[in-house]
Amino acid sequence: MPQQLSMPVSYVSCTAAEGQCPLREHCLRSKVYRESTEGVFFSPVITVVNFKSPQNRALTNECKLYRTDQPKRFARGMKHIFDLVPKMQYKAVQQAVQNCFGCRRTYFYCKKGEQLISPGEQTAIANVFQRHRIDTPPHFDDYVECLDWE
Repeated sequence: MPQQLSMPVSYVSCTAAEGQCPLREHCLRSKVYRESTEGVFFSPVITVVNFKSPQNRALTNECKLYRTDQPKRFARGMKHIFDLVPKMQYKAVQQAVQNCFGCRRTYFYCKKGEQLISPGEQTAIANVFQRHRIDTPPHFDDYVECLDWE
């Protein structure tokens, strides 16, 4: 059973009815709406997709707001990520990895394992290692599977 991250308070859900949208069956936004009536996901305010907006392409196979309901693999902690980085490259690699998170504070939360590292952030970190020609890929402390609310 995948670990559940808390649903964001302002998460946009989808009210598409069965047969109305081809992506409904595995769409996290649709699942949130369906299960909110059953008390699985609960929010005092529900924000929904605007089907009439042409930018969303809602109710089609090209819906820009589609999010998969399949769990993704998040990393937890990276206390030893720089252990095999050569001393001459350490500062540059460390700075580039910090830049993958948007701010230093988030980087330190992720490094300690207090905040999960998304699949996209893991890819960005791996790209940093490749750009700096570090042969060993980055090593994270642990992995967990959970829903990706992004």
